[in-house]
This record gives sequence, C-alpha cells and structure tokens, in this order.
Amino acid sequence: MDSIDRIESGDSRHILIGESGETYEAKNIVIATPAVITQKLLNLSEIREACKLYVHHVSATLKPPFRKRGLNLFPFVSKIILTAKQKDGTYLIYSREKEVDLYQVCQEYKIIGTKDWDKAMYVQGRAYIEQELGNGIYVAGDHNGLGLEPAAISGIYAANKIIQGKKEQIKAAVST
Repeated sequence: MDSIDRIESGDSRHILIGESGETYEAKNIVIATPAVITQKLLNLSEIREACKLYVHHVSATLKPPFRKRGLNLFPFVSKIILTAKQKDGTYLIYSREKEVDLYQVCQEYKIIGTKDWDKAMYVQGRAYIEQELGNGIYVAGDHNGLGLEPAAISGIYAANKIIQGKKEQIKAAVST
C-alpha cells in the first residue's frame, strides 16, 4: 500500500505521486483526508484551525441531570464539551483543558485513561473549503462542519458528481 505524497494536476488528468515514487493517474480525485493533509496535497493557503481537546475515559456515576442521555453536550463557555456513554457503561468526557474538574458532571469517577487530541476538530476560524474545486477534484470530510454527517454528505456529493459526469459522457457517446 502506498501513501500519496503530492498531486500534480493537468487539463484533464491528475497525477498522484506516492511516497514510494509510484505514480497514479486519474480523471477525478476525491480528497478524503484530515484537513492538514488536504491543505498540503492541494496546496491550499487557508483552512479552519484545529482545536485541541482532551479525552478522559472514566468509570463513573454521572450527576442526575446527565444520567438521562447517552450523550450530553455543553455550551461553548464550558470547559467540558461533552460526555458520551460507552457500550460497557463507561464514559468518554471531552474537555477543552487538560486539567478539568470532572466532579462538574460526575458524582464519583475513576480514570481509566486519558488522551490529548492535538487536532481534534477543524471548527475554529472562518475558512471554508469548497467541496468541488473544479477539474475533477473533490474534497470530502468534516472540514466545513463537525462530525461524521458532514464527512458522509460531502463524500456522497463527490460520488454523485463523478457519476453524473460519467452519465453525461455516456449520453454524448451514444448520441454521436
């Protein structure tokens, strides 16, 4: 398996150069990578900035107001962003700061593990990445919205645009 190191685009074809030196040619490409990789591959000047998050995996009893839901979202001013109940009954608690008082949401807890997430979500700033950059280049991911839904929607959009182009080529070939 090869990783793409750079992309060179021509009029109707794109040459993808792998880390191995191998080259690949394509008419359409869909870039479905984290924002910093997309920015590098497409030589984009600006993208949204990433926020840093900290994830605390805990065995806990949440305070009563937070027990009703498997997912609790908190306002922007809160140091705790969300709590997410796992299938095994433990919780992931996401925070904006490494040192956070988990007793804000927990009656009692035991930390199972923690993870610093340097580039958690690309939500800061006003930069916007077009999904269709032209010449058969599409961007899929959560660069412009948060979570799996924007990533899935932008991927489906890219696939539909490529399929639409193929149908138009077939119609043109049949009519000549």
